[in-house]
Amino acid sequence: MNRATLFLWSFGFWELFAQVCGAGVVVTSVAFSLRCLFPLPNLEQARLVATEGMILGLSLMTCVAVLKTLEAQTFSQIAYLACLFILRVSLKKFLAWEKRLWHSESQWDP
Repeated sequence: MNRATLFLWSFGFWELFAQVCGAGVVVTSVAFSLRCLFPLPNLEQARLVATEGMILGLSLMTCVAVLKTLEAQTFSQIAYLACLFILRVSLKKFLAWEKRLWHSESQWDP
């Protein structure tokens, strides 16, 4: 097997691929949320689109953090990954809470 084939089978390639996909989801959702503001501004819809995209992107990036724990060899690497995991999960929970809040408020508006 050549070097390129070995790279495709390594964790490093798939970690990078999932990180890029997660970042792409976040950027795409922000672009679509900006699109919701034109021509008639709909702030609630724009916030919901951005929040849903960020939740999905953070889910992908959290999965990458879990995959990286398979390669962690020192306690400092494990602590770093644990901090990333906690930050991403807490941000994801906050965004899900905000989504529920905005969704419940939009249902009760006359």
